[in-house]
Amino acid sequence: MSDFSIKELEMLCLKAARGAGYPWGLAEEAGFSAGWAAKRGVTDLADFAAHLQAVGMHGHEKMTPKQGEFDSQHHFGPMCPIIMGTYLSDRGRQIDLQRTVVVEELACPLYLLAFLASVSSATDDWIAVSAPTFNAVVSADGLEISFVHGTRLLQAPETVTLSKAEFRPQAVQPVHARVSLRPEVLEQLTTLAARTYVPESDELMAADAGGANVDTD
Repeated sequence: MSDFSIKELEMLCLKAARGAGYPWGLAEEAGFSAGWAAKRGVTDLADFAAHLQAVGMHGHEKMTPKQGEFDSQHHFGPMCPIIMGTYLSDRGRQIDLQRTVVVEELACPLYLLAFLASVSSATDDWIAVSAPTFNAVVSADGLEISFVHGTRLLQAPETVTLSKAEFRPQAVQPVHARVSLRPEVLEQLTTLAARTYVPESDELMAADAGGANVDTD
């Protein structure tokens, strides 16, 4: 197991998201979302790494909502939680939580929670989140979550409903200052992150190998 501070983890996930093909802005949001969830102990990031691998193979464009729609009937694949979360966060007060908002076929829905905390901060609403495998209430500074099947590894796309919650969640402070990653998860993330590294040019490699010329005349 490898141990990371939350900042180190966010940076690793940002680089992995860049390696998977996300543009810089979305990659930063991916790092933030992963750090937010890991800090609160609701994920070990195995599902996040698997999602990034899928994005790397198929492209994030196929997981993007079209024309303001919340459902995925016009998509080639499941919706990306990072893209959907950014979309909801940007809309802020325009979201009407008095009616139920349904997001169909959302991949890795746990990573939507960080963005819903931002929406809660903008709207002063507490947000109830319901999915087949978990239920949660999110506010700007609190989170209550229960897992229906006792598992936190949620990879399959799920239909998620969002609505205004009737009660405020217990204010939960971050429970982890550092996070450990299993070797296979770390390998997946670092392999994606390595795609962002710039290979050395022939000139740089020659300079490193030969050093400076010395005139002995």
